[in-house]
Amino acid sequence: LSMDKNLNILRRRITNRVIQNILQIVSSNIVSIRDRPANNNITRAAIYIRGVDHDQVRVPRSIYRRNLSPYIRFSSIRIIKMCIHPQPVRIRGSVRNPYFNVLAAVIGLLLGHTLDLLFDRLYTEEPLGGPVYRCQHCRQPLRPVHLLPVIGVLWSRGRCPDCDRRLPVHAFLLAPGAAALFAAAELIVDGFGPALLAGFFATVFLALTFTDLERRLIPNRVVYPSMLLAAALSWTWPDRSVLQAFEGGGAALVITSVMFLAGRGAFGFGDVKMSILMGLVVGLPSALVGIFIGTLAAGAFVLPLVILRVLGRRDYIAYGPFIAIGAVVALFWGDPIWDWYFQR
Repeated sequence: LSMDKNLNILRRRITNRVIQNILQIVSSNIVSIRDRPANNNITRAAIYIRGVDHDQVRVPRSIYRRNLSPYIRFSSIRIIKMCIHPQPVRIRGSVRNPYFNVLAAVIGLLLGHTLDLLFDRLYTEEPLGGPVYRCQHCRQPLRPVHLLPVIGVLWSRGRCPDCDRRLPVHAFLLAPGAAALFAAAELIVDGFGPALLAGFFATVFLALTFTDLERRLIPNRVVYPSMLLAAALSWTWPDRSVLQAFEGGGAALVITSVMFLAGRGAFGFGDVKMSILMGLVVGLPSALVGIFIGTLAAGAFVLPLVILRVLGRRDYIAYGPFIAIGAVVALFWGDPIWDWYFQR
């Protein structure tokens, strides 16, 4: 009995020493450690990784938030195997190179201008190639000066140079809005590559907003390729996994399908597709944040108009812009909002 007791004590000491060594190695990369003593011995400890205060984070968010559970427990019975692959991560709030922000804005401006020139072909069967026009009425090819982003619209004073009709709203706002979204993504999202990806999808949602406002359409020519692209590039996000992307798309499908069936025409099938795209882009649980923000924004906009009798119950309301608002908020701040709500 005494030998067994000594062996148990020795095994416990060795295990505790191994645990302490593991904690010393891991603690250099983790925010804080909570030790849970039992019988004056460290037989159980937990590494607690906070995901709200990003200024204290020194490991990639894909590791501390997704690949590891919030509490990683070490005990004398079972030691969870873990592997941390350090990689350079830009800490939020740190000093950034302003040239990257300018570069992101220029890329966004060019992308938004391209979507502006091809806008009328996004929801038609017209091939993407061919003469470039901006006016939907005369469809005259644009002159070289009118092909310049922003300058072309200002040069023509917001009107078609041939028929003198006023240009649509997206001609004024799509390119500058895309530049602003790319610049904001570079400031908010960790890493230049993920920032460009976030800016790209935010610009897609902006373009879908204008198609819904002007044509009451969520074009399949934009949504379906964007879905495939979001699914194919889901592994590139630093803060979410491929599984989370499909979980977000599935959750958006279930929730918005219920809204589509219960909405009696107020929520169209195009809105369902746009919500699924949002879920694939932002993943779970940010997709839930995006749906909630979009619904809240729609209610805040529509309810006062209904109370003032500006709108009737059967009047058409474009829901796409509100989905886009929720998608952009979830894309930039989805995880912090989710963590704030459950850790307050």
